[in-house]
Amino acid sequence: MKYLMFFLFLVFSLNVYGKSYLLNHEGLELGTNKEDVLKIIKAHTIKEYEKALNKTFPDFKTKYIDITDSTYYEIVGIEFSRYLKFEKNRLININLSSEGIIFLNKDEMKKQTQKLINLFIKKGKTLSNKEVIFKKEKLENIGQVFGYVGVEPTEEDCFFDGSKSIKTSHLYQLENTDFILEYQSSPCFPNGNRFIITYDIYYKLNSIYFLIEEERKIKKSTL
Repeated sequence: MKYLMFFLFLVFSLNVYGKSYLLNHEGLELGTNKEDVLKIIKAHTIKEYEKALNKTFPDFKTKYIDITDSTYYEIVGIEFSRYLKFEKNRLININLSSEGIIFLNKDEMKKQTQKLINLFIKKGKTLSNKEVIFKKEKLENIGQVFGYVGVEPTEEDCFFDGSKSIKTSHLYQLENTDFILEYQSSPCFPNGNRFIITYDIYYKLNSIYFLIEEERKIKKSTL
């Protein structure tokens, strides 16, 4: 009982409201309900589904809603799509995501990526005095997936190399949210002279205890 009370206190005391600063996002704020968000943006697709919290409690399912924005966004010359995720009708994740971008060489890819990093760091410093958390890892054994089944790739094709892909992330941990720049890159497969990269920028709640929305008050972040 003591641990249960502590858990409930932790859940109810967490602030689930956060403001999105990256390129303003038309003033969208984490914690906003779906109806109010749809007054601001025009949705391209809306998908609703249920998902279990974890494997330990497979019958405890929560309703999620994924919305794809109908507008593309350009940042330092890179085109992004915007995806919004809702849990129990509350906005919990704003994601800007690019398609695979092909560069003629690694230096060209690094130069373009640095422009995006500089913008991300500049925005991140307006949110937190903490240092950005950097992580880089090789994606081992992710498998090689390309094109259509039964169709061999040509020298002109460019797919992620399953044995040489690198995942890099820059993270600002805020009071109750994460601000993340993440990208995956690799030499092109099958011709390794070029490079391919995808970019994702996230602004999302960082707590796993935000499920009981209707039992808590939503208060605005001081950020």
